[in-house]
Amino acid sequence: MLASCLSGKTAMAQSAGAQRINLGYNAVEVSGQDTKDFRARAYADIGLSMSGVQIGYHGLNEMNNLDPGTFFGKEVFTLGKAGASSQAVAVMKLDSKGIIDVKYGVRNTGLPKKLSGYGYLDIAASGNSAGAIIFYGRGIGKGVSVETLQDMKFPFTGRPSVYSELQLNREIGRRGFLFGRAEVDNFNMRKGRYLVGIGIKR
Repeated sequence: MLASCLSGKTAMAQSAGAQRINLGYNAVEVSGQDTKDFRARAYADIGLSMSGVQIGYHGLNEMNNLDPGTFFGKEVFTLGKAGASSQAVAVMKLDSKGIIDVKYGVRNTGLPKKLSGYGYLDIAASGNSAGAIIFYGRGIGKGVSVETLQDMKFPFTGRPSVYSELQLNREIGRRGFLFGRAEVDNFNMRKGRYLVGIGIKR
């Protein structure tokens, strides 16, 4: 589950009075686990700044083999002072049957920058669980970056769970890139999903 910046953000602004629309990291990835299965994933990052207030939408939506029954989405909405490193956040997860979970909390983007990278930390809760999502990426060479995501859920009754991603990216030209990604549940590497693919970013 991932938004990321491979070579910094591409921004476009349209001014209408005090309004400003910013496009961040928008991309499409296609990857495969074997010759029969493939995964399509789309990232969307759109912000609106207005009178010193910023509203953001950050989406991750994916599907296997173009089968609607395998759809998964993570829709994130942020609200806060324009340019602030901490903002209010709402994190909604859904599948083909409807909404799975909605949590409300705080997103911080300052810590990854202090660690010479990019990303965010979401800390949020709902009526039955709390959660934390950590995304961190960093360039490790010309046109090469590595990214990690940890999505942790702490039910108020029951066992906690962790979903992890580790992705290596290699740019191809201005907009294309190759990548390899590991997706692991509860640190069980033997049952992890390992994908390679190609993507294009705006």
